[in-house]
Amino acid sequence: MPTDPSVLVIEDDAETRRLMRRVLEDAGFEVVTEASGQRGLACLAHQPVDCVLVDYRLLDMDGLSCLREIRAGHPHLPAIMVTGAGSQEVAVEAMKLGATDYVVKHRAYLRTVPGIVRAALGRSRLREGHAERARGERATPAAADEVRERYRRRGIIGDSEALARVVWNADRVARSSVSVLIEGETGTGKELLAQAIHAESPRAGGPFRAQNCAALPESLLESELFGHVRGAFTGAERARPGLFVEADGGTLFLDEVEEMSPAMQAMLLRVLQDGVVRPIGGGAERHVDVRVVAATNRSLETAERRGAFRSDLLYRLRGFVIRLPPLRERREDVAPLAARFLARWTAIEGVATGGFDPRTLACLASYSWPGNVRELEHEIHRLVLCTDPGRRITPDLLPPEILMAAPQGDDRPLREIVREVEAATIEARLRRHRYHRARTARSLGVTREWLWAKMRKLGLGGRGPDADHDDDEPARERSHEPARDQDEPRRGRHAEHGRARVAAVEETRERTRERVSEHRAGHEPEPDERVVEREAADQRERQHREQASHDEEARERAAKTVAGLVLIDERDGRPADGGGRARDAGDEPGAEEAARGRHDAQPRRADGDAEERGRADQQIEGAGRQRRKKEGADVRSRDATGERPADGSHVEPDAIPARHQEREREPRDQHRPRHQRRIDQDE
Repeated sequence: MPTDPSVLVIEDDAETRRLMRRVLEDAGFEVVTEASGQRGLACLAHQPVDCVLVDYRLLDMDGLSCLREIRAGHPHLPAIMVTGAGSQEVAVEAMKLGATDYVVKHRAYLRTVPGIVRAALGRSRLREGHAERARGERATPAAADEVRERYRRRGIIGDSEALARVVWNADRVARSSVSVLIEGETGTGKELLAQAIHAESPRAGGPFRAQNCAALPESLLESELFGHVRGAFTGAERARPGLFVEADGGTLFLDEVEEMSPAMQAMLLRVLQDGVVRPIGGGAERHVDVRVVAATNRSLETAERRGAFRSDLLYRLRGFVIRLPPLRERREDVAPLAARFLARWTAIEGVATGGFDPRTLACLASYSWPGNVRELEHEIHRLVLCTDPGRRITPDLLPPEILMAAPQGDDRPLREIVREVEAATIEARLRRHRYHRARTARSLGVTREWLWAKMRKLGLGGRGPDADHDDDEPARERSHEPARDQDEPRRGRHAEHGRARVAAVEETRERTRERVSEHRAGHEPEPDERVVEREAADQRERQHREQASHDEEARERAAKTVAGLVLIDERDGRPADGGGRARDAGDEPGAEEAARGRHDAQPRRADGDAEERGRADQQIEGAGRQRRKKEGADVRSRDATGERPADGSHVEPDAIPARHQEREREPRDQHRPRHQRRIDQDE
């Protein structure tokens, strides 16, 4: 028959010893009391006890020195330091020396002593269980499987050794009322483990409440945890009990406890230490019996060293620490977790799939999963939505980052590996864009022709049932028929033409971006429409300048030709008349017939005349060059204003023969033979 736990109380004040004895005996403990530290150490030497309560202020020595002696002779004995109010530094120092817990003396501290002693004894039994497990004195395989199955029903799924240790620790600590601190990265399932601990504990019949400390500001978090009375603050139209009162007799889970402000940490410490809460705006305190399970995704020891977290609260919360490993450290659990999530989401979405392809499970197990179990569940949900009914989940449905993480254990050449990755990437992108090749090509950053050629090469010519057709793709593509071999040259020409058009458009866009950047460097930004209009205006101005240059050249050629013809007429014996005007063929009666007859008589000049004309043209050309060098830009200005030169070199139109005037008026005839132009004029 098991005996009651024994407690040694080392206290120099007789009244305090009496009160502690009565409280502990009423709670079912056997109590031994001593008035000094030396007598307490002597008692431990010949009378084993289960727990020791040591007062800080003793007659012969201080409590810290007595605690050192106890730890030296009994390293595994639970020891609790009793300090006065306002001496938290002493309590922290005692915890560093190996104290299991501490008690602060206040008006109602005796009421909390039995609970603190039970918690210390519970932690001691857990440490003994760890030692037994390390020595191999563990439960039978059937019992271990039974524990794992119970927690599997609670949602803790996995076959790894790391998760087996977590389940074993959770099952041990669930039987006691000690506070638990769960450490783990985001998404590892800390709240799910807290629910499993509550469900397997004696408090399973009580309520379970959870609160994320980072989700609310300080004022709202205080009201949420401790409650408030009506009218305590603006908007408090009715009283609220608070989560501590709601979880009385059960478990309260506090997630991201490191985000609490220093003021909230002090309030939480008082509740954990005294077991009483006071609502905001209220004066009456209420005793509560709540087990606190805290969770953090960062190191509280690091926060305590920085001064961001209270040391005494840290020692209160970490009564028993459970580290939940991330998913990358227990890859054996990926497959059972994926199967569990697949069954859940297929039932929710109403989609029947053919299960996982073995290659898909290998890819999932090789990925690091930064978001841990939560990220895995979201990925399985996405795969369920992307899989056709009745089809197995193949690796081509996985995102590229998971495919890239998959190890390649075979000896395939690099070409085949690249081909498989390309096929998976293109297939996934086609599904995302509902097999619309134009949008798929844009998302991949390639042309549609390149994508179509790559799809034919990889054998991805099929379409989905709900595919959207491109507006301008051939009918053979819409009917799922591959292109014929004789269409390859035409497709190549079209592809080349398309690439040229794309290059031209890109060049125009780049030029526009450069001009916009230059404009923005010294001015305010202007809209793209103004930039386009300026481009068009510059183009028109360039065309106008080119046309003006061509017109100037045509005028110079006409002036040179007219000057040459005048010299030729003078050489042929047809000088200008005394009035300064050349005699026209139409000025005298019968002149036209005479000119025609002369032309008929002499249809073409001899070869000697041609040589003379060539020499005359050279002379005219040389004279024109000298005149242009001398006059420069004044020639164009006189042509524009009609001003006559001062040297009298201007030739009046009336002084030029009519046939030469006709030649000047019709510059297009200058490329026709001279005799043909004369015949047309005579006619």
